[in-house]
Amino acid sequence: MFRFRFFIAIFFLFFVLNETQAESLIARKFTVYAYLPWTNDAAALSDILLTYGIQPIKVIYEKDYFTQGQVSQEKIKKIAEGTFQEPGIPVSFDFEFGNRFKPETIIPRMKAILAAYHRFQARAPVGIYAILPQNTYGWKLTLQSYDALNAKYQTLINEVDFLSPSLYNYNGRNFQAWSASARYNIQAAKKYLPRKPIIPYISPIYKRGSSDKAKNGTLVEELDEAAMRERLQLLADLGASGCIIWASSQDRTADGQRPTFSPTAAWGKAVVEFVKTHSSQKESDYVDR
Repeated sequence: MFRFRFFIAIFFLFFVLNETQAESLIARKFTVYAYLPWTNDAAALSDILLTYGIQPIKVIYEKDYFTQGQVSQEKIKKIAEGTFQEPGIPVSFDFEFGNRFKPETIIPRMKAILAAYHRFQARAPVGIYAILPQNTYGWKLTLQSYDALNAKYQTLINEVDFLSPSLYNYNGRNFQAWSASARYNIQAAKKYLPRKPIIPYISPIYKRGSSDKAKNGTLVEELDEAAMRERLQLLADLGASGCIIWASSQDRTADGQRPTFSPTAAWGKAVVEFVKTHSSQKESDYVDR
């Protein structure tokens, strides 16, 4: 009798319900990482975030792997060695060099960076910010042009463990514009790297302009609870494995102060509640390159 009921349940799930309905009944893993340099003690903030299930990630900037514009083997060796004690904390390389519309100005050096990272036997999963799929900021090109760019950058996919398209709030609070970019980027990521996690960069703020309250500061406004929740939910629905919440140390609110994280208000509350309803991703979820 038990086997009969079990068979009926499986039949109902996969043959009676449509695909979308069936998937909605299956709990998905969705890990939220954060890089928020809003305090002078980033480690302390990271520890606070971790108590709410928000995981750390190492974002590596050019100064940390370049010396006078060239790949520094010594610096990358140091990055790799830093993963020996923390193999579960992913590494994400940021870059500003080259012209992204000309892959030949980026791919050779990025390959050299990743090759060194692997050669020094780094133990943490590695990804690259906004390189595959390419950032659709401003939709400066047609979808066909972005597809063509992505095809050229595909040569890097065997060097990374996860994909991180950029899904910042380039259009402010406009969710329709944000969701259009999210849908395209997640679909493109699945096309080029179907068996590895998609962990896009998102932001809890959007820019309002230059701030007169702090030198070199950027005036920002924080997302409210509903705005962040709908972004997280769409990413999960589209099949992302998680997200990286990123912000800048130059962010300033209207009073000239850096934004703060609150687990009981605005976007922070949405993140905390979302994390509670999704199981954490483990290192073993990253497939071999």
